[in-house]
Amino acid sequence: MKKVISLLLALATAAAVLAGCTEAPGDTSADSTAGVTEPVSVVLSDDGKTVTVKFKNVGSGLTSTSGGASVAGFSIGTANKTNNCEAKIISADTVAVHVPDDAKTTMLAYAFENTVTEKSAQLYSSTGLPALAFMVSPETAQ
Repeated sequence: MKKVISLLLALATAAAVLAGCTEAPGDTSADSTAGVTEPVSVVLSDDGKTVTVKFKNVGSGLTSTSGGASVAGFSIGTANKTNNCEAKIISADTVAVHVPDDAKTTMLAYAFENTVTEKSAQLYSSTGLPALAFMVSPETAQ
């Protein structure tokens, strides 16, 4: 039940962000996003084979409900068509997403689906809160 509530909270927060709200649902504090696990940088490697996603507000580190380093829920492609791809937690605050050879890499998404379940959104902070759903354009590595 706790995970279902966490997923609902993540969806409500994602909806608020997409709608342009600056406050988390039900939160009227000045720094309402202080505990939200969200990406702070999304960078495509020079060879185009990996997207590195760094998160903030991860507690003592990112965790996956898969029980290991693998994380489901990431997809890559264009705004109109994305393909699921492999992702792994590589450090306390970073996930590496493998880009399939045939993928067009203009957008990276996490838990950005019509129906989000525990199997399709496995990334959590060590405090038990799910990572925020997102779709962004990766930056090119410098």
